[in-house]
Amino acid sequence: MIRELALQAGHTEAASAEEADILILGSCIVIDQTERKMWKRLKEMGGGEAVGGKKLIVAGCLPQIYKERLRTLAPNVAIIPPGHMEEVAELFGTAETKAVLSPVVQGSIATLPIATGCRGTCTYCITRLARGELKSRRPEQIIKWTRAAISGGAREIRLTAQDSGAYGMDIGTSLPELLEELMALEGDVWFRVGMMTPNTLSTIVDGMIGFYKGQRAYRFLHMPIQSGSDKILRAMEREYTSEEAESLALEMRRSIPDLTLSTDIIVGFPGEKEEDLEASMEMIERVRPDIVNVTRFSGRPGTKAASAEGQVHGRIAKERSRRLTELRFRISEERKKVWVGKEVEALVLEEGGGRTRNYTPLRLDGEIIVGEMIRARITGYSVLHLEGVPLQR
Repeated sequence: MIRELALQAGHTEAASAEEADILILGSCIVIDQTERKMWKRLKEMGGGEAVGGKKLIVAGCLPQIYKERLRTLAPNVAIIPPGHMEEVAELFGTAETKAVLSPVVQGSIATLPIATGCRGTCTYCITRLARGELKSRRPEQIIKWTRAAISGGAREIRLTAQDSGAYGMDIGTSLPELLEELMALEGDVWFRVGMMTPNTLSTIVDGMIGFYKGQRAYRFLHMPIQSGSDKILRAMEREYTSEEAESLALEMRRSIPDLTLSTDIIVGFPGEKEEDLEASMEMIERVRPDIVNVTRFSGRPGTKAASAEGQVHGRIAKERSRRLTELRFRISEERKKVWVGKEVEALVLEEGGGRTRNYTPLRLDGEIIVGEMIRARITGYSVLHLEGVPLQR
């Protein structure tokens, strides 16, 4: 979206940082490894005096947490806080021209941020500190963006937020109400909803089941549980128990049998013992998610968990991550195996592949057209994707 605003202001995109007059970095600091990449990229872009006469703009979470450190590296840096992309117009020297945020369609995909911030108090999350309280965009703005994205050729619309399930709680509406309006729009397009925490999803579960049963919905749920141990969930301040999260996941599976369930697990959280890891692994065995994003705990500055007692040695966390990853891949392979020989509906998003109705990556061998909705027969699989051939039209 920032790129589109730059083009509106009359700029053209440079081929490299060396050739550019204005340098823009969209930043993320969710875990330590990601943050290190951000600082490395800033130095590569010429942080400090090496920037010379170039204007440096940093957007996203990094400047919210590290403003002084950033200004030491690049004294003349300009900052765009999270959720304030419109302000980039002033930095381009076009304040007299009203900036118009518009959806960006890349290939057949449009990504629309429906909210920023969240209502959680998670003790490990630096994103919450950087992005602050929940701020939902007005439904009319999102509907306008969606119409524009469809007109621009989008066939897949991704609705994103730090916690999509919390959408509208600050403005008197809800995610199911927004989705009902979006699903009523004209256009041959599928919608994918981003991450929802168990505690927010539980308040709108009936409405979301209705959405997933719709003809234009990807049957895909990303619900981060983070741990199967109630002791660890309390230390994380996750606002639900392991039993509540597991029951919710199983309810969604019963209601939408072919639902792709994705979850997140943090290993090595302060205070985690072997029995806590076992609780997580046993829950994964029972719930059988299609995707498990395994992350080793990373203490982030300013969070409670960073200085909590019982820090887990990195070697132990790495070993626990290995064990959970092996379990994750075994379950993923078992769940994909059952699709072989079946016919599925799929959306072609790029040369050679696309996504099934439940958002599983699908590699296609045969003649296909990007943006086309097809039927395909599944011929093989890996732990990460399905393989198939398109059926005759």
